Amino acid sequence: MRKITVFILLICTNICWAQNNKLNGIVVEQSSGSKPVAEVRISANRANVTLSATDGRFILTFQSLFAGDNIGVSVQKEGWEVVNEKELQTVIASNYTVRPLKIVLCKAGTINQNRIKYYNVSVNYITKRFEEEITKAKQENQHWQEKVQKLEKDKEFLLSQANELAERYSRVNFDDVSAIEKQAFDLYQEGKIKEAIALLESVDSEALIRKAKEAKQKWQKNKDSTIRQEERIKPILKADSTLKNKQ
Repeated sequence: MRKITVFILLICTNICWAQNNKLNGIVVEQSSGSKPVAEVRISANRANVTLSATDGRFILTFQSLFAGDNIGVSVQKEGWEVVNEKELQTVIASNYTVRPLKIVLCKAGTINQNRIKYYNVSVNYITKRFEEEITKAKQENQHWQEKVQKLEKDKEFLLSQANELAERYSRVNFDDVSAIEKQAFDLYQEGKIKEAIALLESVDSEALIRKAKEAKQKWQKNKDSTIRQEERIKPILKADSTLKNKQ
């Protein structure tokens, strides 16, 4: 009986979502203080094509939509490019029943320009730093050649990390990041790659812990909701059973 009841509740949940087959969203410019972008063409699977309003807001209306559906949002505006493109490829319907879907744009070419700028900042700092370290090793250490080999390996590692961070930062919307992430970005621009990486790793660890707690709370909330709905359905099922017995 419990399995049947849960199955009925899941169907009801999907029906409720399908009846409210709209998805609200907003389009903003990257790292601009959430400046809205108007007249952006937005489309999705089984939805109408719509344009963002002057305040950046839009509504997608779907022919049919169920909780858990992968919507796959497409965005177009001449002279602009999508910053959070990967996120928009895997939009799950039920994730945006409360909060709006945020689409982040920037002027065309900005991502690549930022990627090059951030990478060059790091490369210049790393190169200068290791030249100083090599000079110091030659002056102070009789085994300086071994020291230089180790420094070269460290340099290669930092340069590879600089490339990854340049890609990451080129797509960050700094209107949405925490104070710690902004601090990491400042370190990055100064060329302090190791310090920036360490700070970002601490943020990622905290985020994983926070997500785990949120998932547990959501599971408990859904469980409590299911139990309450089962309690409401029990009298109906009991009355139906009594009626069948009388027949």
